[in-house]
Amino acid sequence: GAAQLLSSAAPFYLGLRAEAIAPDSLDTRGNVPLCMFQYSRLFGSSRVPGEVEDKLVTTQTAVGHVVVLSHGRAWSLRIIDGLHDASAGVWDGWSNARASNDLEITGPHKRPSVASVGEIAAALAEIERRTAQMGSNMLPVSLLSTLPRHEWAAHRKALQQACDVNSVSLKVIESSLLVLSLCRDAPTDAASLCKATHEGGEHGGCLWYDKPLTLIIYANGMAGAHMEHAHFDAPVTSRAFAFIARAIEDGDADPAAGPSPPLAAGSSDALARLSHLTFDLSTLPSVRQAMGPARAAFAALSANNDLVPVRFDGVGGQALRAAKIPPDSLMQMALQLAQWRDQHKLVATYETATTRRFLHGRTETIRSCSIEVAAFVRAMDELGSTGSANARHKVAARIALAKAMKEHMDWLSACSSGKGVDRHLMGLRIAAAEAGEPQPLFFEDVGYKLSSHFELSTSNMSKPGIARPTADFSGFGAPSRNSYGVCYDIGNEYISMIISTDRSCATRDAARFGRVIQQALADISSLLLDAPTHEKARSRL
Repeated sequence: GAAQLLSSAAPFYLGLRAEAIAPDSLDTRGNVPLCMFQYSRLFGSSRVPGEVEDKLVTTQTAVGHVVVLSHGRAWSLRIIDGLHDASAGVWDGWSNARASNDLEITGPHKRPSVASVGEIAAALAEIERRTAQMGSNMLPVSLLSTLPRHEWAAHRKALQQACDVNSVSLKVIESSLLVLSLCRDAPTDAASLCKATHEGGEHGGCLWYDKPLTLIIYANGMAGAHMEHAHFDAPVTSRAFAFIARAIEDGDADPAAGPSPPLAAGSSDALARLSHLTFDLSTLPSVRQAMGPARAAFAALSANNDLVPVRFDGVGGQALRAAKIPPDSLMQMALQLAQWRDQHKLVATYETATTRRFLHGRTETIRSCSIEVAAFVRAMDELGSTGSANARHKVAARIALAKAMKEHMDWLSACSSGKGVDRHLMGLRIAAAEAGEPQPLFFEDVGYKLSSHFELSTSNMSKPGIARPTADFSGFGAPSRNSYGVCYDIGNEYISMIISTDRSCATRDAARFGRVIQQALADISSLLLDAPTHEKARSRL
């Protein structure tokens, strides 16, 4: 439940503070360690809106509270004690204690301790009890975080200047470890769960969209996690979720103390951990009036958000690796074939590559659409038109596929090694702007503009060197009106994905594209895995 999630997330935060979490690796053996800087923004951070530009702010001092959103109301809940004097020695002691299972630390300071599952559950029950007494807040300030950034910045500034109560509440929310949302929605299946988690549920009122990490518990017990992408890349949250899932599965959601009986709502401990965060809007008519338009704008966004989860059980990473077929390259070829079949054209394609082999690295663009891909989809067209019995066309299609996958792997290797082109070009544009110089004419070139409008945006969330899969589906919104977004996870025996697009675009349909991708995966898998001659094609990789 919610209490277990919070009790399991806290040790990960403490481990990061103590630098006791092993570095991520690009491979499963830990031979290619990755920069861990992004993890410093996972907890205690917020994207603060600005009228011109936003700021990513992370609380540098240790934080022990989370914010709970329920029925439009916000609460501060302390889940870690003993942080006020957490010097470097204390963090070292906490790390050593975790490693040795020794709960005592010598010296004048006590190590930080995590509230028990029972204590957290009692506090959450108290929140629900008091919220039921007060009723739902129909003007939740969190709703304003759905507005365009400059509008939200103006309202936030007005809130701060109105009174100290507002300033304190904002500070507590923005500095919190994370947000736990107790959402009244009750998704009934994977599709409604994914859509509610991506959007936030309750018509935009149950998330504080500036916070990088929000855990959502729905009324029927289903759960999801929402992230704000500016602070870090998706594998960071994958690692955190894997840690939380293992702690719950292993029964280690209560690391600082053994099993404890649940406390009753209204107990002195539960009350001591809680603080109701309020906002005084009495002198802010413009802020109150902004709630209606914000809710209407959110509803329009939600109506156009076409988001569909898809699962393919025909093949998974285990069979592909056994056949020495690179799973990600195969998936990208399936996406290219599906794009060709769905839209009757190939388009500029974005796939995320990590550059965390370098200090403070983020991402680079793998341009998955290539000349070799064009040859491959044409070969598949010819194979389909001549019938499956034509052995010569099958061999030609396998060879074309092998060449296209090799080109993709070369791009992937170059991008993750700092040899990509897109971030370099972006740096040149930024350098020119900061120097007050005109934008180089290269960026006005028709070819460059066309190649930089990604009608197919993709991301691979299966990172075996970072974390095991812990979620049924991972996804993001389509980056533009006339594009598809595809986020996928290649499990051992399946491939799951979320397809996204904009319903206002008449030429695209997420459910249709999902079916086309499934067929493309089936066709390519059959072409490679069922063929006695696929060893020859594979040797060309």
